[in-house]
Amino acid sequence: MSHDSINHPSTSREDDQNVTDGLQRSNIFQTSCQVQGKVCSIIIDGGSCANLENTYLIKKLGLKTIKHFRPYVLQWMNEEEVTEQVPVPFSIGRYEGVVLCDVSMNSSHLLFRRP
Repeated sequence: MSHDSINHPSTSREDDQNVTDGLQRSNIFQTSCQVQGKVCSIIIDGGSCANLENTYLIKKLGLKTIKHFRPYVLQWMNEEEVTEQVPVPFSIGRYEGVVLCDVSMNSSHLLFRRP
């Protein structure tokens, strides 16, 4: 009786790195931050390609929006059209920064793409 052998290619270090990179791109990290002294929830999504801020939060904090230089449609947000942006000053612990976010009616407080 003969047994057919199946050759399994060994994985290389490069293959392992590609798997790790793929996993890191889809990781989601949730925490809180401060925007103008108010505590807000923030999601950092390794698979996202946009920084978003909720319209409710923008109004509540009195942030000023600007026209988006290249409007587009967020297909994963019920075909929502993005036409505005807002600079968001935020802090996490001692870190302080400003991120230009697209304005979305349906996002969480803040959604950041992978750095």
